[in-house]
Amino acid sequence: MKELCLVIDPGHYPGYNPGINPSVCEGDVMYYLAEAEKAYCDEYYKDKIDCFLTRDYKSDVGLYDRGMQAVNKKLTKKYKIVMFMSDHTNAPGGTPPDPNVTGICVFTSQFRKNTYDFLDRFAAHIGSVMGSHYLYRDAKAWKDLEPQHNTTADYWGVIRGSMAGAATEAESSKGVDITCIIEHGFHTNQYECEWFGSMDNIKKMAQEKIDFIANEFGIEKKEKAKMTGFWLCDGTVDVTYEGADGLNVRTAPSLSSSVVYILKKGDKRRAVQGIKMSDETDWYRLEDGYYVSANKSYVSYKDNKSKVTVRKVTGVAANDVLNVRDFPNSYIGNVICALKNENLVDVIGECFNNNQKWYLVHIKNSQYEKTGWAAACYFS
Repeated sequence: MKELCLVIDPGHYPGYNPGINPSVCEGDVMYYLAEAEKAYCDEYYKDKIDCFLTRDYKSDVGLYDRGMQAVNKKLTKKYKIVMFMSDHTNAPGGTPPDPNVTGICVFTSQFRKNTYDFLDRFAAHIGSVMGSHYLYRDAKAWKDLEPQHNTTADYWGVIRGSMAGAATEAESSKGVDITCIIEHGFHTNQYECEWFGSMDNIKKMAQEKIDFIANEFGIEKKEKAKMTGFWLCDGTVDVTYEGADGLNVRTAPSLSSSVVYILKKGDKRRAVQGIKMSDETDWYRLEDGYYVSANKSYVSYKDNKSKVTVRKVTGVAANDVLNVRDFPNSYIGNVICALKNENLVDVIGECFNNNQKWYLVHIKNSQYEKTGWAAACYFS
């Protein structure tokens, strides 16, 4: 049984509710926040926390159904605690809305008073992260705000759903352990709106929130995965993954890193590095500098087995050297060793990076034996 199931609800849908800066829409930036929260949670806490989103970017799920997704997780009995968190930004009432109103608001269930202290501290921390403050917490019955709905169930649709429609304390046992809507400031306020116009701020907020939640339940953050193995290669990666969403190519050997592009089944790319990480994942670095999973469920790998040729260094300026690198790029490849004019090497592979040809060379002499990448234009 895992410690926590965290169900994150990105409020609304794409393009919904533009702020005072119309390029910052609640439905967009709250999805980016939720996505960043999940990525961070999965990278550092996945052994103790399962994290889910209630919608993908393009979808608009019914409010009650969003909350019920968390109830369904509770019914699996796989978790000690189930928490539902709906991410939003706020707007004050009135026409026009007051642009000076600021602060973090929390809406929760009237049947979860035991969580109010935690939610107060959580909201205050969120306020401090974005240079704002905690404004208020609220929990009301539906009938208190809309008398025509003569029920004591919770007013807000996602909260009501996360409590399985409970109208009494007895019925509330079916609901999740913690439920909340977090209004991350007011998008009608210039500062708070534009704060979420920065992806760096969004990632910072995501990390702070997940760390706060994990710390509340004594869940330790694991160390970031580190490289434990590394080798150079000249091989072909063939995508075998049949999923309709394709295989992500990323900026770093980590599932939380940004996706650059997507490969489909049958796509082939040249790999120039193999990498093992401390989280037991394996990766290939492609000749364009990006990374793809080496999981055999997704790709197959075949060495290109280029014919070995002997090449001589001839194009280096007098008193200069040719650097041999761990990656075929003069700016991001680390230097392994250096060659001079007239040095002979075995060329065992080749690739292209930024339209420049590179050789994978093997060097063996009385001092050392090394393999690395060197610009092909310096050889004859």
